[in-house]
Amino acid sequence: MYGLAPRVATEGRTDNVSEIFVSCRRADSGGYARRVFDRLRHEFGDKAVFRDVDTIESGERFPEIIARELEACRVFIPIIGPSWVVATEPGGRRRLDNPEDWVRLEVATALKRTGLCVIPVTVGGAPMPSAKDLPEDLQALGQLQRRDLRDGDTWGADLDLLLQRVARELGSTLRSRRRKALAFAGLFALAGIVVATWNILPRAIRQAKPNLNAEPIVLFDTSNKKDVRQSSDGPPQPAVFSTAKEYYVSHIHTYHWNEGKGSMPGRVSLRRTDGTVYGPWEVTAFAGHNNAPNVNWVARPRIVIPAGTYTVLDLEPETWSYNAESDKRGFAIVKAHPLE
Repeated sequence: MYGLAPRVATEGRTDNVSEIFVSCRRADSGGYARRVFDRLRHEFGDKAVFRDVDTIESGERFPEIIARELEACRVFIPIIGPSWVVATEPGGRRRLDNPEDWVRLEVATALKRTGLCVIPVTVGGAPMPSAKDLPEDLQALGQLQRRDLRDGDTWGADLDLLLQRVARELGSTLRSRRRKALAFAGLFALAGIVVATWNILPRAIRQAKPNLNAEPIVLFDTSNKKDVRQSSDGPPQPAVFSTAKEYYVSHIHTYHWNEGKGSMPGRVSLRRTDGTVYGPWEVTAFAGHNNAPNVNWVARPRIVIPAGTYTVLDLEPETWSYNAESDKRGFAIVKAHPLE
């Protein structure tokens, strides 16, 4: 194990100690890790992010630098690709079974640190490792909520959610958001010009607002508790509903009984028939029947959707409950407020 130095206090940080530590196995996820690393540096600054291949200078002692960074960082991000669990050394031994494997040491050390925010990130379609596939000192990793960065059109949105989570942990604001805030500040000077005009516009062309004091109405509800089941392929039928006018969606609830095991909180979204995707939104998970953990997922989108036909998308479909009474559609409730 590393010979760890005393932890560096936040107020005593130096420029060569990073707040974010990115861990990866290069042969498994090097390309993905580079994209994540570059975006983190763009948002939080070059000196805020540590990755051994990019940050350790020639001639520096690798173990000492790694140990120092692990003790001082505030966010640890292990990037897990398709071969992260099964990667082998010459001779056939699995790398994670080697107590001196660098990736194992990094993750094990991070998991032991009290108060350190550890955010597992899966890439390339890799599943989150289960405890049975991990050595004892890494098994706690399987209990953490992952962030899945999916290839294709959702990569940017998935990565944005990761960055927002990191920013919350660091108590900072993303640089891109700060730039937008400065741009909006310039527009405030024009506010006085438009206020008077706004007040005399006909009501019909003003932006409608939801009446949040009234109880929301139910746009869609397939929930029930009879003969609940789930499938590795997800519910056989899509959870589709239609609206004849626009609504302010305040609440999306999906149900993950999963034989009483529940499912770690994920995300939900809505997809319109024209392909427009609203979300994804992080959910808050609550206990269900018999205090089963993480059974009820609740997202609060707080957005206006136009009239149209929508499909509820649950990003953990293999644990999304359904039954014959729901017409084999995933259990979901969508609540909304009409616009005035």
